[in-house]
Amino acid sequence: MALPATDNFNRANAANLGANWTAQAGNMQVTSNEIGANGASSSTENGVYWNADTFGNDQYSQVIAASVESYAGAGAACRIATNTDDSWYGFYSDTSYLYFFKMVSGTWTSIDSDSTPASTSDVIKIDAEGTTITGYRNGSSQATNTDSALASGAAGVTSWGDGVGTTVDDWEGGNLGSPPADIYSILPAFRTVRA
Repeated sequence: MALPATDNFNRANAANLGANWTAQAGNMQVTSNEIGANGASSSTENGVYWNADTFGNDQYSQVIAASVESYAGAGAACRIATNTDDSWYGFYSDTSYLYFFKMVSGTWTSIDSDSTPASTSDVIKIDAEGTTITGYRNGSSQATNTDSALASGAAGVTSWGDGVGTTVDDWEGGNLGSPPADIYSILPAFRTVRA
């Protein structure tokens, strides 16, 4: 496959996200063509990464908020560990906040927050460029921090809660600064010169 990667989750309900996804911690589920938490308790943190591509260290992940519920959040994650270490950077929302955090070896730590929660149809995005980690809502920076705890990993999604709760849809993940997958399709003159 090729980056950026996308998934619209338009498939049958399932207790996991499917073949191109690996649960790093907990799990997430597909429900009504959207995804949300699939945890055993309200303290469950879930991180699930896209396994069909290899991501550079500077990467992004984004989703669209489909529904925003209380006491159960969902959003985007980057630099999710692809080994057994429960680690990632995340940006997710419930009805109270947009939470900007890091998970390091299973320990959740807030690194910033936005007291205005996401609304339905908001684009929730997180990116990591060097040690600068930034969370966006609809293209505007909402939270940022300098953090060196996690240097690499894969893009994916994150959630917490004991039920589906907040749901997200239309995931996209890729590398920062990458050219379009098919640059010749937008530069036909360049293609002619190079032929």
